[in-house]
Amino acid sequence: MKATVQVTIGASTLMGADDAMGELNGHGPIAPDAVRLLAGQAGSWDRAFLDARGMVVETDNYVPTAGMKRYLRARDQHCRFPGCRTPAHRCQIDHNHDHAKGGPTALSNLSLFCTSHHPLKHPDVDDRDRWTAKQLDDGVVLWTSPLGRTYTDEPPLRVMFT
Repeated sequence: MKATVQVTIGASTLMGADDAMGELNGHGPIAPDAVRLLAGQAGSWDRAFLDARGMVVETDNYVPTAGMKRYLRARDQHCRFPGCRTPAHRCQIDHNHDHAKGGPTALSNLSLFCTSHHPLKHPDVDDRDRWTAKQLDDGVVLWTSPLGRTYTDEPPLRVMFT
């Protein structure tokens, strides 16, 4: 069994440009030199990018963080294919721009799709049947049909508790 240590520290501190304290998850503040030592000995890293509020908005992993998943289910509420209302708990989280082709695991590139509509955008689907999905600002998904028609799916209005 391998232990996982979660430390939060600014990239500038990790590089030695400043000496801001880090945060050891479940413990509290940790000195920057200690974080640099841990980082230097780590077998692997999973970077997480936070917005100004401290919310994880992107990660290096293929799989979104638990917080990102909660946010997406609250934002999308249902399958984002135009007209589909399959509820969030029955949907899959998918990269709009394929992760294998450089698409980030970021809130700006992830949406919920049901098992019927998710496969419609996969590369193994014949071009004559494939749809494309591109996420715009504020979670708006722009779909393009195989005939070239575009459809806009806006996330529903909601009240969100985090």
